[in-house]
Amino acid sequence: MTPPSLESLTINRQFPASLLYRLRTSLDDEFCKLPKRIQEGYTVLLWSNLSVTDTNRHIQEKDSWKVSTKQLKVLFGKDQVFRDVNTNGYYMNQKRTTHGDREGHFKICKSEDIGAIEHPPTGWVNSVFTGYGTPKIGGKGVLSAYQIAPNVQAILDEWGDSSKPLEDIPSGFGISYSNLENIAKEKIQPEEVNILVRINFMSLKEYQYQLEIIQEEFFKKKGVSEALKGSTLWNDIVRFFMDGDDALEERMKGPNDREDKGWGIVTPKVNTKPLQVLLRKDLTKKNISQQLSYINKILLAYREENFKGIPMTYEVVSTGRLFATNATLQGYNKEVRYAALQGCFAYDMESAHQSILLQLLEEEGADFTELDVLREYVNEKKAVRERLSKELGLPIKAVKDILQALTYGARLSRSRNEAVYKACSGDMEAVEKVVTHPWLRQYQQTFNQAHEILLGNKKTFKNIKGLPCKKTSKPARLAHLLQGHERFVIDALIKRSEKGMVALLLHDAIVFYGKAETEQLEEFVRHDTGFNLRFSEEAY
Repeated sequence: MTPPSLESLTINRQFPASLLYRLRTSLDDEFCKLPKRIQEGYTVLLWSNLSVTDTNRHIQEKDSWKVSTKQLKVLFGKDQVFRDVNTNGYYMNQKRTTHGDREGHFKICKSEDIGAIEHPPTGWVNSVFTGYGTPKIGGKGVLSAYQIAPNVQAILDEWGDSSKPLEDIPSGFGISYSNLENIAKEKIQPEEVNILVRINFMSLKEYQYQLEIIQEEFFKKKGVSEALKGSTLWNDIVRFFMDGDDALEERMKGPNDREDKGWGIVTPKVNTKPLQVLLRKDLTKKNISQQLSYINKILLAYREENFKGIPMTYEVVSTGRLFATNATLQGYNKEVRYAALQGCFAYDMESAHQSILLQLLEEEGADFTELDVLREYVNEKKAVRERLSKELGLPIKAVKDILQALTYGARLSRSRNEAVYKACSGDMEAVEKVVTHPWLRQYQQTFNQAHEILLGNKKTFKNIKGLPCKKTSKPARLAHLLQGHERFVIDALIKRSEKGMVALLLHDAIVFYGKAETEQLEEFVRHDTGFNLRFSEEAY
């Protein structure tokens, strides 16, 4: 899943109390004398960027994480305050009340203010790339890139070992919902959606150990960074998990069978869905490391909440879609979700946007040639994908990516900057087949026609969630309309759910702790929204 632009999110100031405590005790007065908001701002910034993953990776500086001016303003009050404290140097003086100075309490001030004391920059976060706005001649702006300073990274590494107990120190997240739009338009998160999500600890630990086997025993020891599907190394990895390697298993267990890396409490056999899904594709060091980072963050949050669950809140973007704070679970690799929520059931809207669009057009009495292509896809999605895969000579995954991109306004273009080129992995022969394929050309035209019928020349409009569209491009405007309806359907499912049954929201899907009947969900949606949608079930 592609994460949203962080610029579009309402930032939730959510952080582990134990991390704030560790920063205060490790960085001493330099940290503790800073105003509370700046201390907490740093804590949120570091917690959000413990590691570099696809969620926060900078577009140019691949080993760095990105942060926007908007985020810095939310965290530090003003983005310039962060730059002064962290990079330029700053001044502070004591806070004053009507009764005089408050001993030990300081505020950021100007150099000319009474009692101003100059301080050197903290340098806790290193700027490695200075961002810029949208160029006048076209193109896109780029966010600034940062890396955590070595001395702070050492603190995070020590605190971030999820196997170590917190002992007798402050913990918890202290979540505030005052700035979050919530699904039921109430002042608190609706009771159907869990604030504290239960995870399957043993399943998650088992998958973590399986990933560590691949990382340590196959990548690190052999000095490689990938195992392409079908290669000798890939087959060796699959064979190990399918058949087992007694010598390697014994080495993993350690002398006391449960010490060292703890392999004795799990089995490395391919008996879990996360590993089965992982072993269907190429294996890369980058992907394995990213999944391990996500798992560690889940375990840190689990530890922070005294092993009762992990905090789960959602933030709304301009279209109405709900994104999990810090992408927790929702924006993680699906294998990690499977491991964390093993035993849950996901219910996915089949061809969500295509189905919704088709029904909106039929309500308007629309009838044009290209609409038959959309009907075919909605009614025979699997068969259409398989046919296109054969005709284009591409795997199903690539076909799905192309169809998804076209749904959101991508062009049938040969350009290296377009989605088709990326989906075809740069194979120009495949690109040519895609851009000239008659069915795909008709499919693309459907969305152009749909925009004219549903939105026409309207300069502004609101989607069904009452959210105004601020975009000007046709694809973005159509997405605003469809994502509003998508959210409308998800809201209906939430309101029909029993208290505490919703484990996770996934835009066009909902994950329950227990099993539901797809026919009943379909009936709820028909009754509450008027849409006739099909749902598929997936056991985690």
